[in-house]
Amino acid sequence: MEQVYYALTETLIPWIEDRFGVLAAWAATAALIALPIAGIVAIVLWI
Repeated sequence: MEQVYYALTETLIPWIEDRFGVLAAWAATAALIALPIAGIVAIVLWI
């Protein structure tokens, strides 16, 4: 899982930055950080 995350941040973020700009890259980074946190919160709330 960590390797997938690393691959995403190494390839996807620079591509987004080149194509859409720095703000979009920041938004994508924030989303990548927020997704696992939201998943953990959802699991905790479900239990």
